[in-house]
Amino acid sequence: MVGIVTCVSVVGGASDGAEAAERGWAPGARKFIQRGDNEAAAGNLPAALDDYSLALAIEPRDPSAYYARGNVYLARRELPSAIADYSAAIARGFPGSAVFVNRGIAYAQNDEWQLALDDFSEATSRNPSDAGIYYNRGLMYVRRKTYGAAIADFSTAIALQPRHAEAFAARGAAHQALADNTEAMADYYRALAIDPKNRNASTNLNMLLGLFGFGPSR
Repeated sequence: MVGIVTCVSVVGGASDGAEAAERGWAPGARKFIQRGDNEAAAGNLPAALDDYSLALAIEPRDPSAYYARGNVYLARRELPSAIADYSAAIARGFPGSAVFVNRGIAYAQNDEWQLALDDFSEATSRNPSDAGIYYNRGLMYVRRKTYGAAIADFSTAIALQPRHAEAFAARGAAHQALADNTEAMADYYRALAIDPKNRNASTNLNMLLGLFGFGPSR
């Protein structure tokens, strides 16, 4: 059994892109968003949620408030609410790729793999230089057992960020799933050279070494 990497990376803080998304909304709403950002940064998610909801009560058209509140719902693993808020932010013109990445993460955590894949693909079209987006999309391809596409995305992530240890580990797992053990081991070693504590790489490498009659990697 190949241990596939399952983590995904959330993009952005509480309201990254708020300034770009703002369209002259009511000043009171902006104050609640700013206070919500501070509460979210301090880890006080219930208070942040209240502030973003108050902002939306004042100005229900503000996409940055929907995005910020979606991030809080995602952190609380209230996935349907997160997806609804990200969708509202997109419908109201929230700029950039982060909202698609984070909605994709919410879909993935809700086991809606194709919808997650669609969002990550949209994110790559909007921000083709972000290694994390290709990494996340690669994980969705792994979930769908489309290993060739996964390897291509992990390779793109590595080309953009050569010390992306998780991308090496995930690419190794995809190679291993295709029984390409030589390439898998090479990727695990590369991942461990960058991050010696990478659990995915060490676990899968030791599994392969055991198959070939060698002891655990040190």
